Amino acid sequence: MNIVKNGYMTAAMLWPKRKLTSTIVYIMSFSFNEGDLIKQLHLNYPGKVTVFFVDKCRKYAEKLKSGGIDVRPFTPKSLFLGRNLSLLKQAKVIIVDNYFPELAVTASDQIVIQVWHADGAIKKFGWDDPQTKQRSYQDQKRFQKVYNSFNYVVVNSDKMAGIFQRSYDLNLKVTKKLGSLRLETARKVAKTVKQTKKFILYAPTYRPEQKDMEHIFRQALATFSKLSEEQFYVHLHPTINQENWTLPKNVHWWNQNIMESYPNVKLLITDYSASTFEYLTIQEQPKIIFFCPDFDKYKKNPGIQEDFLEWVPGPVVKSQELLGQAIQSYSYEANEQLLKKAKLLWNQYENGETVGEIMALVKKELGEIGGKNE
Repeated sequence: MNIVKNGYMTAAMLWPKRKLTSTIVYIMSFSFNEGDLIKQLHLNYPGKVTVFFVDKCRKYAEKLKSGGIDVRPFTPKSLFLGRNLSLLKQAKVIIVDNYFPELAVTASDQIVIQVWHADGAIKKFGWDDPQTKQRSYQDQKRFQKVYNSFNYVVVNSDKMAGIFQRSYDLNLKVTKKLGSLRLETARKVAKTVKQTKKFILYAPTYRPEQKDMEHIFRQALATFSKLSEEQFYVHLHPTINQENWTLPKNVHWWNQNIMESYPNVKLLITDYSASTFEYLTIQEQPKIIFFCPDFDKYKKNPGIQEDFLEWVPGPVVKSQELLGQAIQSYSYEANEQLLKKAKLLWNQYENGETVGEIMALVKKELGEIGGKNE
């Protein structure tokens, strides 16, 4: 029987009926994003968990492999090698941290859990991204097929639930307010970080055009070089090649996991990055400046959440000249209420139990099979 999922045609109508197995596939595009959920899955369902990973997660995947977990590269080519596609098509439970077009092959009786890779959203995505509606009808149909594959979308706030409902055209009942795996991971990492001399972290997000990112980065470096009494670290999006840049003496690369920086960051300079939400949680008195000289352009592509300026927990600086002034004059007290309001807005359901809550969803589908929680 063909089944319509969330009101749309599903891949079950295109693929022959397949027999599902009591296995779990986790598709990972971000390292240190799952709060030890994968380990718990492996403990509870030994031999039944496969982790597909994109190349930037290779180092983390090797760590999982050393713990006895089946890990496999996830590329368009590798998916069609060996049993990889069969594993995806036959798994009863699929957990993902991003949008993956490959989910179009899922059937209506497979359970897809979206755990996402960020605690909140400043940038638009899905149908909210102005570019999505410019795509062809076939592309749009394919996008919605993937969106409709989600049985559960794990969120940490009513705010994020509404964004997913609008961005993916989902029934609000699909969202599960269980907290944030990303924040659970960030808290665990923070406990392991040694206290050092405090520094300023610059963490800009991705730009659709690399030349735009390079132009903004030049402005930031020029400003930082004039503040010689401060030490700056930069965590760039991986699309920017660090080898092309010579940094001022007081500016350094942060090449470790960004979460390891937060406990020692006295001021975060960012723009539309989800690092905002993590830093808000880790620091007791967070201080954030939003350096957005391309605000008007970015608002058009890929888009900024409409109410961003209503809840933004810090000054939005739109010029290089004002950035230096904002750094030197920043006051936590002047922004305290905005910071607390933003933390409550986005961390509404955080309780440190997200891994257990997701495990409960999995057990609901697969039952209790071997292993036990630590």
